[in-house]
Amino acid sequence: MLNQQRIDQQETLRNEYQQTRPISQQFVYTSGVQQGPYVGQQVQQEEFVFDGRNQAFNQQGVQFPNNFVTAQVTNYPTINPCNPCQASPLHMQIVVVNREEIEAPWRLECEYLQSVITELESRQLETKIVEKVIEKEKIVKDTESITQLENELNRLRLSNQQDVSDLRRQISELQMQNANLNSQLKQKDQELLLIKTSSSSSESRYRQLETELQNWKNQCRSKDQELAMLRDQIQDLQDANSKLSMELSSLKLIIQQKDNELEKYRITSLELRSAASESRDAQSRIKELEMEVNNLKSLLYQRTTECEDLRNQLALNDKEYSSKLNQYRFQISDLEQEILRLKTEIEKLRQMLANKDHEIEDLHLRIQYLEEQGTTVVQEKVTFLSSEIEVWKQKFIKINHDYNECQEQLMMAQAELEALQKQQKKEVVVEKRTVTRSTVGSSSIQKQY
Repeated sequence: MLNQQRIDQQETLRNEYQQTRPISQQFVYTSGVQQGPYVGQQVQQEEFVFDGRNQAFNQQGVQFPNNFVTAQVTNYPTINPCNPCQASPLHMQIVVVNREEIEAPWRLECEYLQSVITELESRQLETKIVEKVIEKEKIVKDTESITQLENELNRLRLSNQQDVSDLRRQISELQMQNANLNSQLKQKDQELLLIKTSSSSSESRYRQLETELQNWKNQCRSKDQELAMLRDQIQDLQDANSKLSMELSSLKLIIQQKDNELEKYRITSLELRSAASESRDAQSRIKELEMEVNNLKSLLYQRTTECEDLRNQLALNDKEYSSKLNQYRFQISDLEQEILRLKTEIEKLRQMLANKDHEIEDLHLRIQYLEEQGTTVVQEKVTFLSSEIEVWKQKFIKINHDYNECQEQLMMAQAELEALQKQQKKEVVVEKRTVTRSTVGSSSIQKQY
C-alpha cells in the first residue's frame, strides 16, 4: 500500500515536471561511416545519441534524470582518412575550431542541469516533507486504529468479564436453585419418611386393632360358645323344669289324690274317731300318709324354689349375655368403623405417598433438566466467547502483521529515498571518442565536453 502511494506520488511529480519543462531536443553527434578511396575500406566511427526523455545513456551506462535537455550541436567537418593502398604522399587535414564555440552549449546545458538539479532537490525536499507528513498521518492513523483496536479489545474483555460474571451469577443461581431443590427434596424425603412412619404406625395400629378385633371376635366366639352352652344348660334346665313341673303336677295330682285320700282318711278318721273303734294300723297308715304328704310338700317346695332360682338365673344370664352381646356388637361396629376409617386413611396416605413419589420424580427430572440446561448454556457461552476471543486474536495478529509490513515498507522507502539522494549527487560525465586508423598507423582522437 505504501509502495503504491509512493509510486503514485513520483508519477504525479514527473507529470508536473514534464508539463513545466521546455521541449526536449534530441541531438545526434556522429561522424557517420565514410567510404574510403578503395572498395571495402571503411572507417568505423562511434555514434552518440541522447534523448532528454530517456534515462539511460547506452554507450557510457550513466543514469540521467528525465529532464536532461540536449544542447545545439555544431556540425564540424569530417576528416577523410588516408587510403593505405594509395601511393600518394602522406598528408593530414587539420581544422582549427574555437574552444568557446565548443564549450558554450555545454556551459548552457550545465547551467540548466544545475537549475534542474536545484529544482529537483527542492522537489525532493518537498516530497520528503510530504512523505514525512504522510508517514506521520499513517502513524497517527495506525496509532488511532491500534487505539481503537485496544479499546475494542478492552471492551471485549469487559464484555467477556461481564459475560463471565453473568455466567457465574447464572451458575450461582442454578446452584442456589439446585440447593433449594435439594432442600425441598430432603424436606419431601423427611415428609415421606414421616408419612411412611405414620403409615407404619397406622399399619401397626391397624394390625393392633385387627388383633384386638380378632381377640374380641375370639372372645365373642368363646362367649357365643359359652352362651350356647348356657342355652343348652337352660334348655336342659327347662327340660328338667318341665320334667319337674310334670313331676310337680304329678305330685300335685298325687298330693291332691293324697289330700283326697287324706280327706277321706280324715273323714274316715273322723268316722273312726267318731266311732273310736279304728285300729292302730289305720292310724299308723294315716301317719305314714301324712309324713309322706309332708315329704312331698317339702319336695314340691324345694323343686319350686329350684325352678324359681333357675328361672331367675336364666333371666339374669339372658340379660347379662344380651348386654354383653350388645356391648360386643357395639364394640365390633366401632372397631369395624375404626378399621374402615384406618383403611381410608391408609388409602389417603398411600395416595399421598404416590403423589410424593411423583413429585420427587418430577423434582429429580427438573434438577436433571436444569443441570443439563445450565451445563449446555455454560458450554455454549464458553464456546462462543472462546471463538470470539480467537477471532479477535486473529484480527489483532493480522493488524500487527500489517503494522510490521507497513514499518518494513517505510524502512524500504527510506532506504530507496537515501539511495536516490546518493544517486543524484553523482557527477554526470559525457565523453565522445572518435578513432580512425590509417595505413601508416596514425590515429586521431577528438574529445568533446
